[in-house]
Amino acid sequence: MTRPTAWLLSVVAALAAGAIAWGVGTAEVDDALPVGDRVRAAVEGLRDSHVYVSPESADLLTDADRERLEAAAAASRPETFVVVWESTSEGGYYLPTRALRQLGAELGRPGYYVMIGRDGVSSEDIGIDGDYVNADDFDEDEVIDEQSVATRIAAIIDENDGRDFSEASTTSSRYWGGAWGTLGAGVLFGLLGGLVLAGVLLIAWFVVRGRLESRS
Repeated sequence: MTRPTAWLLSVVAALAAGAIAWGVGTAEVDDALPVGDRVRAAVEGLRDSHVYVSPESADLLTDADRERLEAAAAASRPETFVVVWESTSEGGYYLPTRALRQLGAELGRPGYYVMIGRDGVSSEDIGIDGDYVNADDFDEDEVIDEQSVATRIAAIIDENDGRDFSEASTTSSRYWGGAWGTLGAGVLFGLLGGLVLAGVLLIAWFVVRGRLESRS
C-alpha cells in the first residue's frame, strides 16, 4: 500500500463519516411512537402554562416558586417550558429527550423544553434553531431537592433568555452546534479513524511484503 492510497482511504472515511453525521444532525423528529399517559398529562398541564409539576413531585416546588418560575418562563425569549417529575422506566419513552420531543410535538409551542427531577436535568430545543444551552451542566455532587430545584430552574430560564434563535421546522441535534457542527465533528472523527485504519493496513502491508521477500 502506497502513501497516496492511505491518504485516499482516510479521505473516503472522513467523507463517509461526514455524510452520516449530516444525516443525524438534520434528521426530522420521528413522532410515530405512541404518546403515553404520563406525557399526555404533562401536555394538558402545559397547554395554558409554562411549568408542569407531576403529583409525585409536588414537594419540589412551593406555590410561590411555581408562580415566580411561571412568570419567568413565559417572559423568556425563547419561551421556556418546564416539566418537574420523577424518572421512570415505564413512562412510554426510552430517553428523556424523547419525552420532551413528544411534548413539543403534541403542544406545537416552539421553545426551550426542560425536564427536571431529583435525579437530573434534560433539555431540548423544540421548533427553534439557536445556540445550544446545556441545562444539565451542574455539579455531579449536587443534590436536587426542594431546596435547590427552584433555584436550578430559575438559572436555566435565565441562561436561556435572550439568546439568538429563530423558529425552525426541525428539532435536530444541537449538541455539536447544529447540523454544520455535527458535520464537522463527523468529518474530523472520520479523518482520524481513516488515518488509524490506513496506518494499520500500511504496517500490515510492509509485514506481509517483508515475509514474501524473505521467502524468495
